[in-house]
Amino acid sequence: MHKLTGNREAVETMVLVGDWGALPAGYPAVRVADTLIVRCEPRVRAIQQAISTHMPTWLILADGLDDDERDSGVQAARLICTDHRVAMLGPVEDLGLCERSLRRLCSVYMALSTSIGRLLGILRVARECNVVIVDKCFQDAAQQLQVQPLGVLTRREREVLHRLRLGRRNLEIADELHVSSSTVEFHVRNVLEKLGARNRVEAIKRANLLGL
Repeated sequence: MHKLTGNREAVETMVLVGDWGALPAGYPAVRVADTLIVRCEPRVRAIQQAISTHMPTWLILADGLDDDERDSGVQAARLICTDHRVAMLGPVEDLGLCERSLRRLCSVYMALSTSIGRLLGILRVARECNVVIVDKCFQDAAQQLQVQPLGVLTRREREVLHRLRLGRRNLEIADELHVSSSTVEFHVRNVLEKLGARNRVEAIKRANLLGL
């Protein structure tokens, strides 16, 4: 259960900069078990004040920040205290942000959809074992990007793929393209085969990752 609280009962404190949907809105601080998570505005002085006041073990950077705000936030925190670590939460589709964050010596990089309990457990492991942890979903996305289609999609196959994205059924696609249902089935099979996908949902996901 998440509670609004002071830090007298908390064993560990973390400072959060940015938006994270896992935390209840409207509270400046939230206690989860023995951890106090304190929200902070993305301003250098605010971050420095939060670090000086709470001496957190983690600075967590979440959504709604640009690269300059992330960099200045990390630098501001490290000028005050070098004992804390930096964790970042980012969208799965932004692999570039993941790579840039790791270059900033970020210790943990997780998806924005990560739950509070899961993140706290991962932060604990990263600190106790002195390791860098990256959410597996980013590795999966990177691997899919490295796998190229088995073949180039034809113009008609791209048209079919576009309609698959729109959720069209074969009969609807056939009607829109003025072809037979069996022809659409033929094109759908080719799209799945060329993208190395097992079904339509996977084909759309692969196509999105490949920029098709």
